[in-house]
Amino acid sequence: MSFRSFLASLFKDVDADENGVKQITVNQFHAKETEFAVDAYAIFTVIDFVAALMSNIELQTYYKNELQEGREWYRLNVKPNLNQNAKDFWKEFWCKLLYYQEVLVVPIGEQLIIADDFVHHPEYAVKEDVFEQVSRGDYQFKKQFKSSEVFYMRYSTVDINTTLMSVMKLYGELVTHAAEVYSGSGGEKGILNVNSAAAGPEDFEQKYGAWINSRFKSYFSASNAVMPLFRGMTYSGKHESIDSESSENINNMLDAALMRVANAYKVPPAVLRGEVAGMSDAFNVFLTSCVDPLASMLATELTAKEFDQKQASRGNRIKAFTNNIKHTDIFEVATNFDKLFADGFSHNELCRLLGMPEINEEWANRHYITKNYADAANPNGEEVNEDDYET
Repeated sequence: MSFRSFLASLFKDVDADENGVKQITVNQFHAKETEFAVDAYAIFTVIDFVAALMSNIELQTYYKNELQEGREWYRLNVKPNLNQNAKDFWKEFWCKLLYYQEVLVVPIGEQLIIADDFVHHPEYAVKEDVFEQVSRGDYQFKKQFKSSEVFYMRYSTVDINTTLMSVMKLYGELVTHAAEVYSGSGGEKGILNVNSAAAGPEDFEQKYGAWINSRFKSYFSASNAVMPLFRGMTYSGKHESIDSESSENINNMLDAALMRVANAYKVPPAVLRGEVAGMSDAFNVFLTSCVDPLASMLATELTAKEFDQKQASRGNRIKAFTNNIKHTDIFEVATNFDKLFADGFSHNELCRLLGMPEINEEWANRHYITKNYADAANPNGEEVNEDDYET
């Protein structure tokens, strides 16, 4: 959804004149401004949270089923282009995908460039799609890009923006009401008594109305002020303290909106709030429902564009390693890793799972297995002819 479409959705209930132009009052604009603020706060908070975590993914490059850290690995995980490191690049990538539901990356030489704007022509059924008017900042590329020349992803499982805007409309109205209550309870109120002698002429109210409004407005808005009164006038202030419940109402509305957006992006609210109780289980749900599908989409797109069918069948692929997203305490997993080592994992394979540097020794790549395990068909360890196994 473009920004223009987004603004149109905000003011869709405003009547247009005979020329089709929508004109709104200041009050209408402020009401929509509050609604927009709630939407923006919730959406951008969740997107920033997810994108920051997704940018920790390592993209591993495999050639003939062997993990290698060569030129392509460096471009994907260290420095994609001259102006961005991998962390900044992938955070921008995920932010664009989650908000606009699509993102385009154009390889230019050895660099990867994220497009700020582009026109996608997906009308072709048996031919490649075409991308044109691709731009980055103030620069627009002159050539057209075919689908096979770029990395293009869509988050098309649901139209997030349309869904969230409709859900947030109710919360925007509620927050507007809460803000009005808050503003009214925190303001200065008073009573100005004017006796009949001071009132004087019949046009007193009309003559002094503008003066009173002007002077009292300055008086109420100033931190320190003195208000001169004429004879026959007395003012008694009725200042009401700010109702703490009004402030809590606003916080509750914002929190509710945030949770709604989190659910739309498959982020458990407990993870977003940082609740300690049940955090491990909630984070595992987050990895399964949000992180893994997105990571799999990226790895599939990169593999499909980097390798052809023959190369992929030989074990050439790009894999998204998501273990870096969740912090691992080596002492908490020591027992389980000891079990993995006994089952045949090498030292370096376990180091990669922990995100630790590998050991540059030949023995660290060896595989060991405990003697507690035996062949089910040969529990005594005797030599058995392969023909004796049932098939």
